[in-house]
Amino acid sequence: MIWYIGQDNNCHAPHASEFDEEDASITRSDEELKRLFAVAGLQANVQATQTGFSAGAYAIRMNHLELIEYI
Repeated sequence: MIWYIGQDNNCHAPHASEFDEEDASITRSDEELKRLFAVAGLQANVQATQTGFSAGAYAIRMNHLELIEYI
């Protein structure tokens, strides 16, 4: 069994991504990240959200990912 731990900022709009031209980063919604995990053959088994940030900040989620399909 192979596991991965991932942490990412999530934008608020479901099924969306936001591109930052200043640093060329992409912030994805939780739904979009889960879709990409599935495409990569991964499944998020456990998810936790970091707390203590201001109300307008992106949600920061940590995912425990399991490889479910070899590509």
